[in-house]
Amino acid sequence: MINLPVTLVVPTCNMSKQLQPILDSLLTSGLAQACEIVLFVNDASTDNTQAVLEKFRDDNNLKDKVQILTFKANKGRFDARKEGALATTSKNLLYLDTRIEIPNGFVTSFAKLIPQYKVIQGTVRIPSKESIYSLYWERSHQFIFKNHYKDQTSGFWLIPENYEKYTCGTTIFYCERKIFIEACNKFPTTPLSDDRALIKVICEMEKIWVTDQLEVIWRPRQTLSEYIFRIWERGPTFVAYHVYDPGSHLKWPIFLGLVILLLNLLIMIFNSSVWPSFALIQFTLIAMTVIFFTRNPIEIIKLTGLHLAVVFTFGFGVLWGLIKEFPFLAKRDKNE
Repeated sequence: MINLPVTLVVPTCNMSKQLQPILDSLLTSGLAQACEIVLFVNDASTDNTQAVLEKFRDDNNLKDKVQILTFKANKGRFDARKEGALATTSKNLLYLDTRIEIPNGFVTSFAKLIPQYKVIQGTVRIPSKESIYSLYWERSHQFIFKNHYKDQTSGFWLIPENYEKYTCGTTIFYCERKIFIEACNKFPTTPLSDDRALIKVICEMEKIWVTDQLEVIWRPRQTLSEYIFRIWERGPTFVAYHVYDPGSHLKWPIFLGLVILLLNLLIMIFNSSVWPSFALIQFTLIAMTVIFFTRNPIEIIKLTGLHLAVVFTFGFGVLWGLIKEFPFLAKRDKNE
């Protein structure tokens, strides 16, 4: 049996319906048995997450290994991960998202990688045929981050010089505990764009190996309301990171969107009769952008409606983020 010098940390909040796949695969993959500790951080869930976690611990004779850290008040993902790191004494940490399955062979691959790297960002495989939400997520991200998907096959080092070229996240993230805690402590307050900001700090401390040798199956949210709400949440976090970071090239779409919004307002004010035609043209052009990342006419038909919903939701989310963050941005500029 493989023994991993690792505490597995799984932050979760109100995800009781999505917990079963990861709980089942923790056992079938052997990861629960291989890790020193399996720590679930229940971030003040109001559903029956606590009961599901306790049942998993008690029904599988894992009481000595499975621990549950429960918050009375919601702290968010950043603090959930940080508190999870502080609650263990293991030398190494492995963070996993809730909505995943761990494939067979994961433990063997992981055991081979640990001696070679201090920090590893794994990759996700999305079962795109299961739903339009999974299909849209996979196709759109493979288009936006095509270099990332291409380079992860052979593996690459994520370093400050190339950081803005690639995507990042803690869906599957291995790190030495002391590095992770030190990186968290560099933030005086919880960063809104927690994944992007935190991993950038870690990257500046220790280069990160990105590889598809450490792969899990991951699913985005699978109902329209949950999917769109997550897109809305990403708007402000996108602003918080990319507008403030002078090295981010993704700030330019924000400025372009603001110019287009201003143009719409001017047309509505000075020539309102023309605006409906102008709006229809914009709507049509936005809908047509789905062809950039779909692979056949059937996918175009399937994804156009969701694509429009995502684009407009994210756009308004970004606008809301700019409104929320403007006082901080103004204060920051004044201090500088």
